[in-house]
Amino acid sequence: LQVAGSLPQSFLKDWPLPRMKGKLFLLASFSHDDRDQWPLFDHFMLHYRDRLGVNPANMLIILHSDRQNTTGLVRLYRRLRRAYGLQHFLPNIEPYTSETHMKAKYNILSRFVNDEDWVLQVDADEFAMFPDGERADVVLARLDAQGKNVMFGLMIDRLASDGDIDHYPMPKVSLFEQYPLNCAITLLVQQSDVRKVTAYRGYLRSTAGNHEVIGMDPGITEQLAPYPDRQLGLAHATMEQVGSVGNLIPLKDGKSLYTIEPTPFFSTLFHFKWVRGLKGKLLRRRRTEDYSSGQYAPIIATLIEAEMAGRETTFDAPTLRKICQHELITDQAQPQLADRSLTPREMIFLFFNIKHEQLDQLNELGYHKTEAEKKEFLASVLQYHVQVVAARTQGPGYV
Repeated sequence: LQVAGSLPQSFLKDWPLPRMKGKLFLLASFSHDDRDQWPLFDHFMLHYRDRLGVNPANMLIILHSDRQNTTGLVRLYRRLRRAYGLQHFLPNIEPYTSETHMKAKYNILSRFVNDEDWVLQVDADEFAMFPDGERADVVLARLDAQGKNVMFGLMIDRLASDGDIDHYPMPKVSLFEQYPLNCAITLLVQQSDVRKVTAYRGYLRSTAGNHEVIGMDPGITEQLAPYPDRQLGLAHATMEQVGSVGNLIPLKDGKSLYTIEPTPFFSTLFHFKWVRGLKGKLLRRRRTEDYSSGQYAPIIATLIEAEMAGRETTFDAPTLRKICQHELITDQAQPQLADRSLTPREMIFLFFNIKHEQLDQLNELGYHKTEAEKKEFLASVLQYHVQVVAARTQGPGYV
């Protein structure tokens, strides 16, 4: 009894622990040419293997080289295989575009993943954590039991304590200690979508950028249920909209898009993008990628302003207070305690600049008494505001 009493409540609430129906796969892409990303690789592997419990044998890794450095890809492949036991790699030496990268992901999923499996899809600088610190298989098994097939995550940008984005990630020290601040640069400065698909069932596919899942929401499914021809028409229209990879989208019984049933709770996607090498990378993109120059213009302008003020690559104190909300997030000043997912309440503070007392008033107006009711209510508030304010939803063929 003493041992059981010391376990977290989240561990006890589903005893015995639920089991997944299928396998858990991880899908990610590593760039050989982006040498500034290399220090993150070992941190990434250890996080997903040891923290989230993903079997390295089920990690699907795309190794990319724009420069067609096949020798370098082979060396990187051998190092990762030797160090971590990875087995499944897909080399890609085509010039990077969102469409070719999407095709590579669809192809590797088609080869290894079945309908009953789950896929964790993340970028190399995204470190997912689930509510209550649970392992991925436990969370996804629970979603299986609830009839859910998607979990979205929200990107939380991690910064060095002084706001410096040219801080080099050291190999032997936790990234969470090196970059202790939880910030909202992507949303508040870059003004980009922070909602991303963290996990989905094997019969689904995400869009380029991994911000949306291709499928129908339950309302559309209900409306089209009496009209099989319209379901097929919507599926074909969506496949055409996606482009050349549209024919790789799985269809339910070959006749319709699948229905998307997301959980209202978000994972936390810690985003370790703001490290050494970023400034040069963004300046290069401004010259070579016209389509992304507008997206990164606010960040580039901020960096240039900082350099002119003699701060080089550091956000100033007022900006840090605005985008990081130090005083509103628990454990922010204690890096050793900040290695955890954020609660819906903390995410609302960070993204939407609302105060504690305002959320408490909303809870009281809704007559939410228990902690579980309050937590579920805040999750629904967060989901609504992210969907309406922050996410770029493209139509009925996407969720």
